[in-house]
Amino acid sequence: MTRSDVVVVGAGSMGLLLAAALADAGVPAALVVRRPETVAALRRGVAVTAAGGVKVVPVPATADAADLPAPEFAVVAVKSYDLAAALPAVVPWAAAGTTVVTWQNGLDAPDMAAAAVGEDRVLAAVTQQAATRTQPAAVSHLGDGPTWVGCPLGGPDARADQLASYLQAAGWEAAATADIASALWGKAAVNAAINPLSALLGWPNGRLGNSAPAQALMRELAEEVGAVAAAHGHPLEDPAARALAVAAATRDNLSSMLQDVRAGRPTEIEAITGSILRRAAAVHRDVPANRVVYQLIGALTAAPTFCP
Repeated sequence: MTRSDVVVVGAGSMGLLLAAALADAGVPAALVVRRPETVAALRRGVAVTAAGGVKVVPVPATADAADLPAPEFAVVAVKSYDLAAALPAVVPWAAAGTTVVTWQNGLDAPDMAAAAVGEDRVLAAVTQQAATRTQPAAVSHLGDGPTWVGCPLGGPDARADQLASYLQAAGWEAAATADIASALWGKAAVNAAINPLSALLGWPNGRLGNSAPAQALMRELAEEVGAVAAAHGHPLEDPAARALAVAAATRDNLSSMLQDVRAGRPTEIEAITGSILRRAAAVHRDVPANRVVYQLIGALTAAPTFCP
């Protein structure tokens, strides 16, 4: 295969959406997927359903990263619990100069990638794009939102500027940031307030904000995360208001955690809430609401793993 500017590792909802958006804009892009049968499904391209209808975008795909020359960027867009297994595929590319971009929920992904390829080879991305995969080669784009890219070490980074320019070319609202850590904490607060609660109640996002008891719990969850973020040097501006705004803006969406519970798949509770509990313990902060929803999701899925 020819060299791509961006290789997306993972063919979940975000992986398909991102690869298709870049390829459709003329940015050389490719996909690395887990299964040969997914490669076969992608031979006709990625079918993207949006408000304007369905568009099929050709995107080269392979199940073996070794088939591809080292790209400029390798965006690892797998679920948080699959990240450790996905990183070895990009290690040879990073050694050849590729920048590895984490694209996961939670706070742990940049450190995991840095441990695999070196902190100088890592960028992190945070997005509010919303999508759901409907078939192995089909994705529904459910909502637009900003995307930020930055170096976890902090400060401006020309690579982040370049990747943001590719996303802008694809029609996304995207920007490089010198403080991606705060963006990660901000999304962590939103995710912690919406995902577990929606999964426990079985509600779409918008219904959470329309219920006074659920709204009060959302506020508690987000404010607890805000307190932990501030203790780690990343104060957030009214995380509860932001969580409620996101829930309202995505009112018809089913959170990824609710979709996972309904499908019997593992959830990202460890990345979303477990990472908050660990960081709260490190600064001796109590986060009782987050601890309760963590335990309830563990009971619901029979897979609790965090024990301070």
